[in-house]
Order: sequence, then C-alpha cells, then structure tokens
Amino acid sequence: MSNGQYHNGDGGADHLIADFLRTSRELIAAQRDVMLGYLGTAPAGSYLSPTPYPSPSAYPEPIYAEPQPALVSAPAASAAAGPERAAGAGSEGAAGGVGATGATVGAEAPTQELSEASVLAAVLAVIADRTGYPVDMIEPDLDLEADLSVDSIKRAEIAGELATRLQLSTGGDIEELAQARTAAGITALILAGLTEAAPADATTEEPEVPAAEPAAQLLQPARPAGDAAPAPVIVAPKRLVHKEFELAEAEVPSGELKGRTFLLIGDGDLAITLAKKLKALGAKTTAKPAAAFDGAFFLSTEEPVLPDAFPTYQAILKTNPRWLLANGPGDGLRGFFRTVSREYPDTIARVVEHTPETTLADLADGLIAELSSVDREPVVLRSAGTRRGLELKETGLGHLGSTGAGPAGDGAAEAAAIGLDRDSVVLLVGGAKGITARIAGTLAAATRCRIELLGRSPLPIEDESPAVAAATTEAELRSALIDSGLRAPAEIERAIAKIRSAREVRATILRLGELGSPVRYHSVDVLDTEAVHHAVKEIHADHGKLDGIVYAAGVIEDKLIAEKSPESFAHVYRTKVDGAKALLDATNDLPEGPRFAVLFGSIAAALGNRGQIDYASANDTLEQLGHRWSGVDGRRGLTIHWGPWAPTGTNDGMVTPELMRSYAARGIELIDPEEGALTLLRELAWGPESATSVIYSASGRWR
Repeated sequence: MSNGQYHNGDGGADHLIADFLRTSRELIAAQRDVMLGYLGTAPAGSYLSPTPYPSPSAYPEPIYAEPQPALVSAPAASAAAGPERAAGAGSEGAAGGVGATGATVGAEAPTQELSEASVLAAVLAVIADRTGYPVDMIEPDLDLEADLSVDSIKRAEIAGELATRLQLSTGGDIEELAQARTAAGITALILAGLTEAAPADATTEEPEVPAAEPAAQLLQPARPAGDAAPAPVIVAPKRLVHKEFELAEAEVPSGELKGRTFLLIGDGDLAITLAKKLKALGAKTTAKPAAAFDGAFFLSTEEPVLPDAFPTYQAILKTNPRWLLANGPGDGLRGFFRTVSREYPDTIARVVEHTPETTLADLADGLIAELSSVDREPVVLRSAGTRRGLELKETGLGHLGSTGAGPAGDGAAEAAAIGLDRDSVVLLVGGAKGITARIAGTLAAATRCRIELLGRSPLPIEDESPAVAAATTEAELRSALIDSGLRAPAEIERAIAKIRSAREVRATILRLGELGSPVRYHSVDVLDTEAVHHAVKEIHADHGKLDGIVYAAGVIEDKLIAEKSPESFAHVYRTKVDGAKALLDATNDLPEGPRFAVLFGSIAAALGNRGQIDYASANDTLEQLGHRWSGVDGRRGLTIHWGPWAPTGTNDGMVTPELMRSYAARGIELIDPEEGALTLLRELAWGPESATSVIYSASGRWR
C-alpha cells in the first residue's frame, strides 16, 4: 500500500508479513529457502473449506526472530512454520542459504547402488563438517538438537548438502529429511526414498563414480556454509502502530444457520442468551466438546482466560471447525487468535471485542453476525453501528524522533529529555546478554547512570583453563573441550553455552564500568515472585530511588498448536507474563516508583506466527499489563514489539550464522543494534505518552 498502511486481511500486508522474522528454533519456512530451492507445499492436515470466504493466500505467513530472551529453555522439535513461496530461488548450494541442485529422485536418482553403511558415512561426514565434531564422536542415534545443538536451520543445511550429493527430491522428502533428529533417522529416510524412486527393473546409466569407490563422492568435504551467501541488510528500524479501520458490516444471517450445530463454552448469561438466539435461527447448540459441531463460541467471563483455556481451544481446533469465535477483550487473545488464523487458515478464527456498555442481547447479535462476515480479520472491534479491524501503519516521531537530538547523536539529548542522568537508577531484567546488554551499554554511554542487572544465571567467575581461555570461537572452544577429555557431545555443548554466557555477562559488566556506569548484577529467577520483590526493594533502599525498568525476560518453545502441550504453553506464557507482573507489582510497593517501565514484546504478538501460539499470546498480554500500570499518574508503561536485531559479535542474541544466511538470502532486513538501542531512548523521549505499545521492525519491503 502506497500510504504505508496494511492490515491482516489486506493484500498490501503481504510484503510486510513476509518480511518479519520468526525466532523460533523450528522454522520450516527457513528450511525451504536453505534447501534446494524448495518453494513450499500445502500445510499438513486438511480443513473444512468455507467456500464463500476469501482465499487464505490473502493472509500470508510471516517469519520472525525476536531479541533473545533472558531465560532460554531447550527448544521443542516441531514443524513450526508453514510453507512460503519465494521468487527467484535457484540452484545455488544449500550451504549458501538458498539451495542446491533441483534434481528430483524420480528423474535423476543416484546411478549407483548405495549401501546403508555408505549413506550413513556420508551423513556423519556432513554432520561433522557442520558441527566441528570428529566423526567418531557422532553416534548414529545421537539427538542432533539436544546433543549437538543442531537447530532446524543447521539441519536444513545438512539436508541441503546431502541432497546435493545424493540428488534427492525437492519435495516433501527433503522437508522430512531436514526434520529428522538423528543420523540414523536421516540415513533411513534417504534409503527409503532411493528405494521408492528406483523400480527393480529400471535401467540405469553408467555411474560417474568408479565402481571400486561407491561412496567417494558422498564423502567429499562439505562446502563452507558461508560460500556465496549474500550479505545481510542491517538498517534502522521503522516505527509501526496499530490503527483502527472500518470493516464491512456483518448482518445476523437469516436462514444460513439452519441445521448447523455450535459448541458453546461458558455457562453465564451470555451463553444462555446466545443459545436462545441461535436456536431461533434454526441452529443447534451443545455444551459437550465431544459432540460434532460446525463452529464454537468461547464465552468465558473469567480473567485471565489464558493460559488455562489453551487445552480447550486445542481440543476444539482438532476438529477443524468452520468457525471459532471468542468474546473479548481478554489478555493475550489478540496474539492468540492472530496465530490461530495462521495455523488454521480454513477456520474463521476471531476474537470479537465489544464496548463495556454493550447489552447481552447486542453482544450475542454481534457474535452471531460475525458468522456471516467475509473478511479474514482475527481481531474485530464492535460498537453501536460500527465494525472495525486493526491495521499497522508506519508512524514516525517527527524530526527529533527520526534523527535524534544533539550534535553527538549518542542518545544524550534523549536521555536528558527522559530525565536520566548520572544520578539516575535503571533496572534491566533479562540478564546481561543479547540486546539487554546493548541497551545497557547505550544507557551507560549516554548518561553514566547507575545500572542494576537482573538475570537468572549466577554471577559468573572466571575459572577457565588456559586452553579454554585461549579459545575465542565456538569451534575453538569445542576443540579445546574435546582435548580436555570431554567426550559426550551434549556435555560439550552445555559447557560451550555456559562458557559463552559467562563471558558475555562478564564482558557486559566490564564494558558498563568502562563507560562510567556503576553496575551491579543480581541472580534472580523472574518466576520467583518473592525474590523479585526483594531485589526491587533492595535496589530502591540502596539508592533511595528507581527511575526506570526494562523487562526483556522470556522463553521460547516453538510448536504448532496441534503438537503443543498445555504444560509447555503455560511455561512460555507464565515466564513472560508472570515475570513482568511480579516486577510491575513490586514497584507498586515502593515509596516512589519508577517513571517508566519498558516491556520487550515480539512482532509475533502484533501479527501472529505459526508455531508461537504461546509466545504471541504472552507478548500480547504485556500490552495489557503495561497499559494498566500506566494508569497511575506520572508513569508510563510501554510495550515494544521488536523485529529481529542483527548480531553484533559480542551480543549476538538469537540470530545465529545459519539464520543470518537464511535471512540474507530472503532479502530480510535486520535492526541495526546501535540504532535499535537509540530507538528505545527516542521513543521514551519523543513518543506520545498515551501510546502504550509500538512495533519496531527493520523490514521495509512491504512498501
């Protein structure tokens, strides 16, 4: 859209949504770009298709990566992202981030019979090349992710390299190959695919590889992963906000619901009123989820609905209903339904928000009317005579907000406008790593203020052996640890992660001190409410004040809704939400609380994202927490939904080299870390105090 606006049901949204990066660790969309120019297929599963509605292609699939959370748990394996077509995919090597040859198994299968041993040897060789482990340390049944830290992107590169050597299919077989979790599993899939592709009586050409060396070409060294990879584009982020726009009015259907059955979840007055109106229209209602139904209404009046309601929603969605509607507002439901709409494109999934003064009868009529709508909006706002959706619009902060103030452009003028100086005290929750460390550095450089850091990890001590201390890269660390006697890859990977984390925390504390800021680190788990309250009270007591807080804690455990366990949903949701709530509540007990609280959210909440139903819901909930905290005069609660930040070398966050290559191959832009940190100060200095949420993303192809 030329005016810079877009919304979820608008074709102009396609470009923006396709640009936003998904940080989840299971990105099948990213795999498709890395593998063989594979351009996507229909999502698994079949859904009832409501023919009167627009094609789901008008609601494209985004990909995201957010700033690294402070608390990171072991990622869950899943096909978290859906198919995405990318123009211009060619025949470049998968290791370069685009793909290998496009030969298919059926057309150009390997011409020489391969044994299980030779294929396994090839698989192990490629894994060794990609991980840095000697082949003799890679057992066929080792879990690639849990034991070797081979995430979905690196598995895609491994699959691409194997596909190049074996001329595998560019279809679903390659996708399945990239999802295999062990070398033995990859080998079995390759052998099964080759067997299916080559009939017993097929005539083959003479092999190019000498008969005496059947696996020679398979065991050639893999190409370096960075070969021919395009350079990433790193730019300043753009400021986006949600704006309301008019939707076509939806009328209560007259005879279209006759014979339909609707599941009603909830037993309050609204459920009773809705049931009567549906029956008057010839529809049936049931309160039993096990019964067959065409659509479902979730009418819970309890707050909060999430995370407890997730199992109920999950059970409903397993039936692939034509409609799934909920009455709102409710904490996290916008992000929740935005994600449901992406994972179930043939279900009309929507949260409908009415104004507080709406009568029960009008609430019921409004929900029923949504059954006749033809748009794909996952969030609809209704009031007397109007029906509105939400669209994102690029909205600047004026000249000062765009360029900064003062000759240095280092954030000093913004800090002064916020009221931060050398005597100020700022608490940053989310450890001393990733973008939390970058933000802290910018604050220190601009103000020399006193900085308090709160993270889950213990304060690290420097106890590395000389050999380990001399190792600077991940590969060098792995080699040093192997030389020290460690043999279990999982143990080595945990040691590497611990060493790198400790180094980053120590480096952050040292750098902040060098910039002139007194700094102190507190080891606190944000889920320990009592410990959070104690830390906040202690900080205020020591300094006699607390001027501002920045909250960046969270975990990611990506899985599709159908595969997600209620326990995992609750873990992701509560870590983000309960941690923020504990922190904000702790400030209410202070004699004089902070003037601002910035909560770091995710672009997934603003647009929804496959595989991140819990993370999108949790970050959406942050908006409500910040908004309510802002209700007290003199303080501002602001949720910033970030797009992906570029790694800096010292504060890499979540964008790994593999993910960076994938993003660069797609032409997806990343936030310049320096500009991102300054953006935070500019938003606090020049942004309207009435704004309690904002989205910042580097991507601009949506224009």
